[in-house]
Amino acid sequence: MQNTTDQRLAGRRRIRALLVVLALGIGATACSNSDGSSDADRATTTTTAPTTTTEARPTTTEVAVLPSAAETCGGIDGTTAWLDVDGVGRIQTATIGSGDVVAIFLHQSDRQGMCGFAPFAERLAGEGVRSILVNQCEYGASRCAGGAAAGPAGWPTVAAAAVAQARTDGATRVVLVGASAGGTLAVATAGVEPAPAIDAIVDLSGPIAYGQLDSEPAAAQVRQAVLVITAPDDPDGPTEAEAKALLAAMPSTDKRLELATEQPGTHGWALLGDEGAWTPRADEVSAFVRGG
Repeated sequence: MQNTTDQRLAGRRRIRALLVVLALGIGATACSNSDGSSDADRATTTTTAPTTTTEARPTTTEVAVLPSAAETCGGIDGTTAWLDVDGVGRIQTATIGSGDVVAIFLHQSDRQGMCGFAPFAERLAGEGVRSILVNQCEYGASRCAGGAAAGPAGWPTVAAAAVAQARTDGATRVVLVGASAGGTLAVATAGVEPAPAIDAIVDLSGPIAYGQLDSEPAAAQVRQAVLVITAPDDPDGPTEAEAKALLAAMPSTDKRLELATEQPGTHGWALLGDEGAWTPRADEVSAFVRGG
């Protein structure tokens, strides 16, 4: 019986991965860097100098028809919508679940875009959390001024706009959850002016700097509850010392650093596991999102 369940889950993951690749319109080589390394976010963690690595992304041709959530992320049960961000572009979002507590997911830089968080968002939907997945500029159907060459400079503005939209739609608690580059973005968004109405921040393996994103300047603006999770021996995430220094710069009175010593080398959303095999870190993030 367990084998049947495992096979079903594995099959579902394979189907979802295939549909994600087809929806994004990019090949399997898009997640490899020029040196042949993996598609984990490339950012130097021993210094705050921005990385110059670029990832292959979809073309910048405008998408006339918004793909459904199922088409985009391999059969997920959700609704998609455009988020028009002044001065930046038109952003693809997907909402999964319902409720006044909202988690806004900020993806890492590999080819899955927002779909990488879809399984965890589906889990949270069963726990009464409304999840909003955001495809940043040039991921999925999202298109922005300057195209891929613009890099992540506009991402904090996009994240802040998603927060504002969630509040307009009735959210009473809004939590930013970011993985890798998205973790850096989650912290950097706190520095946007005017300040977004964020209640809490989750940073999974966010490097101190990624491209034009830098979490250090925004740290002084973080008064919200914040949870940082990083694993030892992760070459793409922050070191323990860097994570501690980042938290020390935050005036927040509720800031937590969790070292995933049981998952050495694990990066970004992989810290959460996957449907049918969630890690204790997934339980921790779920409780934090819900205010625990």
